[in-house]
Amino acid sequence: MRIISSDYQWNMPLEMVGLRIVSETFRDWRIIAFSMQDIPNVDIYWTMARYKSREDCEEVMKRLNKEYLSTRSDSILIDGRISQIKHDYPKVFRFPKERELHGED
Repeated sequence: MRIISSDYQWNMPLEMVGLRIVSETFRDWRIIAFSMQDIPNVDIYWTMARYKSREDCEEVMKRLNKEYLSTRSDSILIDGRISQIKHDYPKVFRFPKERELHGED
């Protein structure tokens, strides 16, 4: 699955990075991505999105998790029996901007 930052500056495979909610001021919350190969050195990171509250960050992380776990399936008839075919399409998740998160866009 690929993840794209809210400002479209970063596009990377989710499987290669870790995600973390951070705040330096408790007013400016961010979701950052960091290379899983550089742990424990998390000094190099990419800001994927900025939000006004930790709750907003948590909501976006829940949406990402739901998208990651979702699969699409179709029912088809094979030899007189209904079968489920699961599709694993390339998935992309773009972190929403603050105004999109609250339905203002």
